[in-house]
Amino acid sequence: MRILAVSHSAILDVNRPLWMELARREHHVRLVVPSRWKNDYGTQPLRPEPLLDDAGGRLSLRVGRAAMTGHTAFQCYAPAVIARMAVWRPNVIFIDEEPWSLATLQWAALAALLDCPLAVWTMENRQRRYPWPFSLFNAFVLRRAGWIAAISDASMEVFRAQGYRGIVSVAPKVVDTGLFFPVPGDHKADEPRIGFVGRIAPEKGVETALDAMALLDGVRVPTLHVYGAGDATYLEELRQRQRRLCLGPDRVVWHGPVAHQEAPEAMRSLDLLVVPTVSHHGYKEQFGRVVIEALACKVPVLTSDNGELPVLVTRTGGGFIAPEGQPQALAEGITAALADRTALAQRAEEGYHYVLRHYTYGTLAEEVEGVLRRIVRDAAATHA
Repeated sequence: MRILAVSHSAILDVNRPLWMELARREHHVRLVVPSRWKNDYGTQPLRPEPLLDDAGGRLSLRVGRAAMTGHTAFQCYAPAVIARMAVWRPNVIFIDEEPWSLATLQWAALAALLDCPLAVWTMENRQRRYPWPFSLFNAFVLRRAGWIAAISDASMEVFRAQGYRGIVSVAPKVVDTGLFFPVPGDHKADEPRIGFVGRIAPEKGVETALDAMALLDGVRVPTLHVYGAGDATYLEELRQRQRRLCLGPDRVVWHGPVAHQEAPEAMRSLDLLVVPTVSHHGYKEQFGRVVIEALACKVPVLTSDNGELPVLVTRTGGGFIAPEGQPQALAEGITAALADRTALAQRAEEGYHYVLRHYTYGTLAEEVEGVLRRIVRDAAATHA
């Protein structure tokens, strides 16, 4: 198949393994990314990283001039970019953007013009009313798409409730097991270490984690290690909260931003990864990829019950769940998890093997390839 893929997240090489895996399966993949993308915290926009692996020449990167980059809803590509891709005559267009976005509308219109099947990979997990004109964008895309690749069961139900009549199935986020893996003989520090790894924002629940740390007492109180970047003003608010709670630098350690390639080492240093996400302005955790990344390193997790987190923890068997936004419950969960190291290791082992069976790029590529072949075959049958 000739697969035209569009993804702003693939501006970074770390987000390209799926496309590489599809190319290794003898498909020709053209991956379109915007010329820049403004991230959540950096002062400088991201620029496309070079393609490090072209899968034997079957994967190519196309950088397209784009406007309103950094805004999921409004980002769009220059017409000349779309025209150049039309000449290639893809067998299928696979868009890794939300169905209500302007960029998705553009590529869906190209699919209609070329009369080729369309697939959309979405993280939408809330049933909500879209304002005009995004409601129109969403309706057009759902009429045109042959496959909605939903991030989770909850996401899948959103589109079923909207009356989508095509194929809808779960295509979850997965983990690069070539980067996230356990190190044999790796020994943890003598003192228990728990940690948070990820984007530091109000919805991520670091405030709850700090409050929980203040409630812990006993002989072996763990240290909380925080790895991640966030808005400078919000980070200062968290440090002020730490001071008010009388948590010294021996109780909470701020490590700052950690590169994706360095995250596995940070995780492997922990006895327990804490993911205390809370509801904030309607936010619900869409998947929780940090959970499967930790489990791929054989590090158990303690998450809140927000969004998809409890589903993921229950499914993998790799951790524990506490009610969101409740410091006392989180503190009790930390204490209970660390009290029995044998049981903790068993959770990590169970989660690790589940991730290897269900959340790798190999398993995802197999699922994606199968559905793309199906919608291409169905489209051909319709035209016969």
